[in-house]
Amino acid sequence: MTNARCRIPLSAGTAARGVALALYILSATALPAAAQDALRHNSGQPYLDPEETVRRFTVPDGFEVQLFAAEPDIANPIAMAFDERGRLWIVECFEYPKGAAPGTKPRDRIRILEDSDGDGRADKFTVFADGLNLATGIALGDGGVYVGAAPDFLFLRDTDGDDHADSREVLLTGFGREDTHELLNTFTWGPDGWLYGLHGVFTHSKINGIEMNAAVWRYQPRTRAFEIFAEGTSNPWGLDFDSHGSSFLTACVIPHLFHIIPGGRYIRQAGQNQNPYLYGELKEISDHLHHAESGWAHAGCVVLEGELWPRDLRGSVIFGSIHGTSIKRDVLSRNGSSFRASHAPDFLRSGDKNFRPVHQEIGPDGAIYVIDWHDQWPCHQAPPDAWDKEHGRVYRIARQGAKPPPPVDYGKMSNAELVEQLASPNPYVHRTARRLLAERQARSVAPALEEILLSKQSGRSDLLDLRALWSLYGVGGFDDDLAEKLLGHANPWVRAWTVRLLGEPGKVSERLRGQITRLAETDPNADVRLAIAATCQRLDAAAAVPVLEQLALCDADAGDPAIPLMIWFAYQRSVAEHREETLDWLRANAAGHPMVTREILPRVMRRLVATGKPEDLDACLHFVTSVDDAAVRRAALEGLVAGLEGRRVEPPEAWARVRGALFESRDPNVRRLGQRLGASFRDSAAVHQAEKIAADRAKPAAERAEALRSIATARLADSLQPLEDLFVSDSPPELRREVLRALASYDNPQIPRFVLERWESLPDSLREDALQLLTGRRDWADALLSAMAAGKIPHDALSAPAAQRIAALRDKALIAKLEKTWGTIRAQTPAEIDALIKRMRGVVAAAPGNARNGGAVFEKKCMVCHKFDGKGNDVGPDITGADRSVEYLLINILDPNRVVGQPYYTHVVATKSGRVLTGKLVSDTPQAITLQGENNKIDIIPRDDIDEHAVKNMSVMPEGLPKDMSDQEFRDMIEFLRRK
Repeated sequence: MTNARCRIPLSAGTAARGVALALYILSATALPAAAQDALRHNSGQPYLDPEETVRRFTVPDGFEVQLFAAEPDIANPIAMAFDERGRLWIVECFEYPKGAAPGTKPRDRIRILEDSDGDGRADKFTVFADGLNLATGIALGDGGVYVGAAPDFLFLRDTDGDDHADSREVLLTGFGREDTHELLNTFTWGPDGWLYGLHGVFTHSKINGIEMNAAVWRYQPRTRAFEIFAEGTSNPWGLDFDSHGSSFLTACVIPHLFHIIPGGRYIRQAGQNQNPYLYGELKEISDHLHHAESGWAHAGCVVLEGELWPRDLRGSVIFGSIHGTSIKRDVLSRNGSSFRASHAPDFLRSGDKNFRPVHQEIGPDGAIYVIDWHDQWPCHQAPPDAWDKEHGRVYRIARQGAKPPPPVDYGKMSNAELVEQLASPNPYVHRTARRLLAERQARSVAPALEEILLSKQSGRSDLLDLRALWSLYGVGGFDDDLAEKLLGHANPWVRAWTVRLLGEPGKVSERLRGQITRLAETDPNADVRLAIAATCQRLDAAAAVPVLEQLALCDADAGDPAIPLMIWFAYQRSVAEHREETLDWLRANAAGHPMVTREILPRVMRRLVATGKPEDLDACLHFVTSVDDAAVRRAALEGLVAGLEGRRVEPPEAWARVRGALFESRDPNVRRLGQRLGASFRDSAAVHQAEKIAADRAKPAAERAEALRSIATARLADSLQPLEDLFVSDSPPELRREVLRALASYDNPQIPRFVLERWESLPDSLREDALQLLTGRRDWADALLSAMAAGKIPHDALSAPAAQRIAALRDKALIAKLEKTWGTIRAQTPAEIDALIKRMRGVVAAAPGNARNGGAVFEKKCMVCHKFDGKGNDVGPDITGADRSVEYLLINILDPNRVVGQPYYTHVVATKSGRVLTGKLVSDTPQAITLQGENNKIDIIPRDDIDEHAVKNMSVMPEGLPKDMSDQEFRDMIEFLRRK
């Protein structure tokens, strides 16, 4: 559907374009072409009357669903917000997905919905603003309306009170529109008074000089500051705050639920977070996936807490499943400083296949309001002009028999009356009261708020303390004197939020910084310690280090899912600049402190290696031999090995002094790590020891494979023969794969002959690795094509990815030979692609497919890049949760370049030694570029070995895949995917 739709590409870069023909898929061979065309809507279900849709909903006992609004009064609703009068504002997005044509007036608009007679259904509809283009987000506040319509973030006002906007201001600009499915969305007021929003991974923005994709961002209306709050995830489309101010985010494609921490850096669907020195990412909190039951497109987020809800629903998070036409529910439990989200029965199930829930919100009456985009298409695979522009609904989910209370205009309340509303159990009420107090800058209520916060009234909810604190901050009544008192508050959440609010300006007084340091040492609450770690990112690095070092000594947090990484995210800023102080502190404190040993020390080593300065590497080696604790020494070595992975560097002076101690250590792990380190220094003794390990059949296969990687790193000339000796048919396949990958680093003309002569002995699982080797150099690819021309290698042995790599060598004679031997690799025109899709559609419909045989085809042809049902590789996206209708499969497989997300662009790196490597970019650091190719092959190319680096805005999945298989094989593969 809309921007909230899922991003599950089958091709590595088509970024889940959506979904096609549902029922054509079920019986394609039984229907004539005209009937198949008629079924090319994904749901395969006609549109139902809105009241019939409601009758087909199932919700928990004690609840009922009512229709609040529907077509023809509204259409294409994508976002909503309630104002202080209780009116519902919605954004209608008609310009999705293309945007308005140049020279035409955009059609997106904002409407105000009112229930004037109190019957629970809107009966008054007012167009507040129109002429918007790709509008996707809305929030009300500061006497106007904040609207997201990329590239702009707008502020609209009604200055004469007629409910029509007559003032339009661009507050921010630079939001990207590369992918109109992942625009700025889900505007939500935070407890701190900032306006929060979300941003998807395949759209790239630059706001006030800040580059952004895959992020939670926020905007401060009074100062007009803009910043990234947290980075990562995929296409997030749901955000809410719980009663303690913890934020939760729902996302598409990747695991669906995240606890969002200030300054957090999270796993991503693709690409890399901006800081290359993170050496780790925060993960999802969900302990399950919904994709098998309902797909991976999630939108909306509401935390259910307090007396509004039955006990069995409290502590739940609900969110829409667009493919699953349902509202999912997860149950939260604490996991250290973070949370765990466990599967629970759906909150709402729909018998209408066109129900597309994209936003949920708690209303003034305590009911849950749900926006239904309502379309037969659930994702953006549909032809751009196929989208329905006439349907859309809003539903109200309330306690059975509950009548909406009379509307209240909170904007007319006095400041003192608004303070009383902070005790309401309804999030809409106490959030609206807090927002209005902040907008008014109502300093007059500061004494009353402070009294709430500091008094000890029995029976009063601790939540009121927090609401008073947030309100005090909003009205300008928070200062150092108050903060000093609150850092000792009995409520740990007050202490945690006091730390967060103190850090907002980026500077904390020395007096309060000392108090925060003492909290880091003594506070028993993990939430407080997490807040301290997060706040340290906002402080000057020098001021933050003593606090962070104190936090790192808390052994109880060593296994915490968030605190260790959050400490590192703040700590890493000072490591390179203050090397000796950092290493001295580690010497004195690492032993006996598991967080320091396991989480901080290895990352410090990696960060110092990353400077590329010999003196930093020398200092790290000296550290290794200057510590007595075995665990500390191993952790330091692990960090050094990870930092030098795949790289060859000149050995620093200290190596001559320490190598003997490492090689002769009684600790086998130290010896192993020392040898791996020696390979990066091209130490012949270390490499020859690795050769012995690799040849030792008594050693575990994993240890032998690691030894082979060390040999490949060193690339000593006399290691070539031992590598060839290991490439025998009775060696385990995983070792032969490592040999093939090691051989790629050698520029020896005998290697292609050696591999080609053994082609017949290679199992299918290794032939793609052999092709990766042989297509990495011009002469080797020429030898491969000659073997094919001579009939020594079958014509169909060359895969489409391999052909694409040969083309990347950019040799005209070689490309001509490829086309003569195998076929064309030129980019197909749109007409040619359409013709191919049409032909293969007929192939699929012409005869039955065999799913079992198709599984074998898929494993051979596709799992080298894709993961499916837990098996395969991660070069392209995991396709398990994608819709697998025939049309969806045909378009993604045959036209992988229709829509390509930037993280899936093909990167081509030519080395000074003559290799050409292609793949998906994994990381780009000042030291090296890392590419990922088929079978998860990782190539780390040091900067000083790169001759040229080019980026093609084409998918890493090649066109021309059907050349790899017969029509029956293609038919079988489609049958396997759609039946699996």
